[in-house]
Amino acid sequence: MDAPEGYRFVPSDGELVSHCLVNKLLNREEPIHRDIIREVDVYRFDPNLLPLYERRWSSEKEEYYFTTVDPAVVRRIPDEASLITIRRTQNGYWKEHGESELVTRGQNIVGFKRNLVYYIGSPPNGVQTKWSLCECWLLPSGLPERYRNRPQLLDRRLAVVRLRKRKFFVDDLPAAAQYRHEDEFGEYEPKVNWHREN
Repeated sequence: MDAPEGYRFVPSDGELVSHCLVNKLLNREEPIHRDIIREVDVYRFDPNLLPLYERRWSSEKEEYYFTTVDPAVVRRIPDEASLITIRRTQNGYWKEHGESELVTRGQNIVGFKRNLVYYIGSPPNGVQTKWSLCECWLLPSGLPERYRNRPQLLDRRLAVVRLRKRKFFVDDLPAAAQYRHEDEFGEYEPKVNWHREN
């Protein structure tokens, strides 16, 4: 599908949840969003093997997917203060980084998000990579009012995720602190390189 000149897909978390994810669940996706956010079983793949959908209106720094998510494996990892969400792939695992956060649009709470970082190997001895993923979920309060009596819409366990590859490791804060804005140092690598290196 052709997009208008100058169109770029740079949604906020609130827009991803309350617009894109809601419309997907209600089977009323806009054609342009159907072309940008494909449904992929994200956790079957290592991140560098996930399919990329090159479109001239999509960001070169990230990729979006709808994915059905099985219940996470929640476990205690040595040296961690609390239970950690783990999602396994073929050669590694996604590990929750930080706490889950509420997603709002305007003054309304519409969902929550979970940030994960990819590790190669098996927990707790995996090696951190520069891959990060934001997993966004819909809460019943994010459904249009006339659908809020249909909580079964959420039974599908569908999430919308944003995949990125950083130039810095998540814990490498001193290296990133010298820069004030992401765009000054290109915190995220262009996705055209994703399939060429881990």
